[in-house]
Amino acid sequence: MDINFETTLLCEEIDDPNIKAAVQEVIDTGSTLPLTKRIVHDTIQIRRMDRGLPELVQTTKKREYYELTEEEEIKRKCKKELNKKAAKKYRQKQKECHQALLWKINDLEEKNKNIASALAQERMERADYHICRNCCNHTTYCKNDMCKVFSEE
Repeated sequence: MDINFETTLLCEEIDDPNIKAAVQEVIDTGSTLPLTKRIVHDTIQIRRMDRGLPELVQTTKKREYYELTEEEEIKRKCKKELNKKAAKKYRQKQKECHQALLWKINDLEEKNKNIASALAQERMERADYHICRNCCNHTTYCKNDMCKVFSEE
């Protein structure tokens, strides 16, 4: 974001400390998100006040950390161990499933190769084994003995 002298002066002319802090954060970070949040917050507050509702008070509670009791610590460790076993079992099952799929793929590729070679063999046999009914002179050029048998009849 391009920040110039005019932007800095604009920030100094703002009376509302919340908006001034948001503008300063925009200047510091280069992101317009803090200012957008502040504008949305203020718009919501104005609408609430127009309806006669009280102003929203935004409170942020910091998470309180405390020491676990011995019983809670044991429970946490047991749960962690169970989760670890379950994750290991899941990964093993995934590996087995993956391996089974690989075997199936290899098997299907082998079958496909066998079918393709059988089809090629059938096509070669079909080309050799045909009966000509339309051409009289075909029997002289045909390699197939069946054509000669039918032509003699």
